[in-house]
Amino acid sequence: MNCGYAHPGYWASLAPTERVLHLARSGGGLVLRSIPGTDRYDATGPYPLFLCEDWSLLADDFAALDAEPVSVVCVLDPFAPDQAKDALRLAFPDVFRPYKAHHVVDLAASWETSISNHHLRNARKAMMQAEVAVSESPSSHLEEWAALYAGLVRRHAIQGPARFSKRALAEQLSVPGAVLFRTATDGVLTGATLWYRCMDRAYYHLGAYTEAGYQGSVSHAIFLTALRWFAERDVRWLDLGAGAGVTHDASDGLNRFKRGWANGTRIAFLGGRILDADAYGKLSAGFRGGNETYFPAYRAHTHMSDSQGV
Repeated sequence: MNCGYAHPGYWASLAPTERVLHLARSGGGLVLRSIPGTDRYDATGPYPLFLCEDWSLLADDFAALDAEPVSVVCVLDPFAPDQAKDALRLAFPDVFRPYKAHHVVDLAASWETSISNHHLRNARKAMMQAEVAVSESPSSHLEEWAALYAGLVRRHAIQGPARFSKRALAEQLSVPGAVLFRTATDGVLTGATLWYRCMDRAYYHLGAYTEAGYQGSVSHAIFLTALRWFAERDVRWLDLGAGAGVTHDASDGLNRFKRGWANGTRIAFLGGRILDADAYGKLSAGFRGGNETYFPAYRAHTHMSDSQGV
């Protein structure tokens, strides 16, 4: 699976090379994080989703790590096959539970009839003014994409793993399977979205718009174009992602927007594994543990809305 979130080039966009841990058996990758106030570190799956080639070998990879990282936590691909659930429970014996519902589009079904009338009206209106272009070689658009994303960071005061640097954005544009949808009004860029196509699926990764783009509802034009474009290229599934934050809120604007395009949902599970029980216990002293609280517990007081715990 040499594409998208499963590609070493994407992992490299999240951390320096020495902080990326390749899992040789399963084909996945982890990012190592220093634990504040200690000389230890733990590991997390790449933001926002962990994918690998062979889920059945993940437990073997973790066992080979011994106790070097204190713990591992991953938000798992919602398209991990159902038959892999037993293997995943073995890989993540300490925490394995539903995390978030992802809005998905089954392009083999009657997906166009599932789009909300509100979204279709906005898309058609936007398309009267905006032109949407598609690029499968998006690296040439780095400067405008980085400027758009910097505006998004300022607008929403984004912190945590989604606060990508220009270097990270450049590396993400170069990952195999990257597709950029750009919209312009009267020749002026008003928005763009980055997707990753991987096997029979495509994942919505990031989107950013100018103030004129927001006012012109160009996101609707981009998403309708993207759905049609992937449907014409034998992509079966689209993962539009979940809402904002670490808890599900059906009323938040991002959830409503994604739900309006989707014709189904799939659950992304959270997996956690303690590798060094002694160190984990000492670091977590004073925090509640177990499946009902934040994992890893020792990061509970520092987590942010986009973190990969809970």
